[in-house]
Amino acid sequence: MTEVLERPSALGSPIPPEDKLQSHLVSIWQDVLNISPIGIDDDFYDLRGDSYAAVEIFTALEAQNGGRYPVSLLVKHSTIRELAPALARSTADDADPRIVAVREGGQKAPFFCIHAGGGEVFFFHQTLQDVARDRPVFAIRAAVESRTALPHSVEELAAQYTDAIRRLRPTGPYVIGGYCIGGAVALEVARNLSAAEGAVPPVIIIDGARPGSFRLMPWFVFHLKEVNDSDWRGAVQYLRARAGTLGQRLWWRSKTRRDPGENDGLATTNDSPGNSFTNAFVAAYGRFHPAPYAGGMFVLTSDHMVRMTGDEALGWRTVAAGDIRSMPVADTHWALFGEPQSTRLSPALDEILSALP
Repeated sequence: MTEVLERPSALGSPIPPEDKLQSHLVSIWQDVLNISPIGIDDDFYDLRGDSYAAVEIFTALEAQNGGRYPVSLLVKHSTIRELAPALARSTADDADPRIVAVREGGQKAPFFCIHAGGGEVFFFHQTLQDVARDRPVFAIRAAVESRTALPHSVEELAAQYTDAIRRLRPTGPYVIGGYCIGGAVALEVARNLSAAEGAVPPVIIIDGARPGSFRLMPWFVFHLKEVNDSDWRGAVQYLRARAGTLGQRLWWRSKTRRDPGENDGLATTNDSPGNSFTNAFVAAYGRFHPAPYAGGMFVLTSDHMVRMTGDEALGWRTVAAGDIRSMPVADTHWALFGEPQSTRLSPALDEILSALP
């Protein structure tokens, strides 16, 4: 039996629920997050919630209530006090659940930022709130809660997101971005919008490498250092985790290499919806070969990814037919959305977006 964790002391005393729905949500959050007690003003992110926990929470809600709710509600309403009324007035058809409005006001072209491999946008929502206050900002998440919405290709995902963007904003201009392997999707979305609009949107890639640009030796040295910096128990756990992930990804890629449509039958009851999406997306990314792009490109990089590719632009110079600018913003890929002292992402994004129309 897993030991229940105590609530973080920095949160203070929990505020008890005030009605039946709030009580219901408190119970679900405590079960999923394995923390007790939880109050109605506790923030999901302060309780160490992540995208997988969010999907579990909404899966439990749907199983018990019979309704369907977009997981993106939790991005905008991150306390139970805020979430309860949002659930009460929400239906699955209210809006496209893949589009999360970070800020809807502003005079400049809207900025749409696409998720990374996990499909969710929880971890970079706060960063997007802090930049480009003169333009609308939207995050694009995947339908990770659906086992039947697995991507067959980067182009397929890009077509879906292009349609979603144009339903929300039928005409341009636009600014398109993507984090990690979502940068490849961002490039194709921008290409689609360019074909439809005639204007070529700028693309901002946040620490995402061009497919095929990773070098084997830096990858090996990086993981060797992780093992070397751990005690023997930590080293064994790290190697087991990496071997399991690598084995799962290789199996998935081998199944989909000849027929990407086989994705539809690969999600098993032993695999969470989030993991199913990630595996399918990584396999699709590995098969993707981007064509040259005529628009401006900005590549925000970590030192870690520059070492892994041997290129300050993470391999995108071979794709850029227009101007390309790279900017270092963090030491490691995982520090990008960390504490302000560990990342320069927000000011770099703000600088780029402030200079664009």
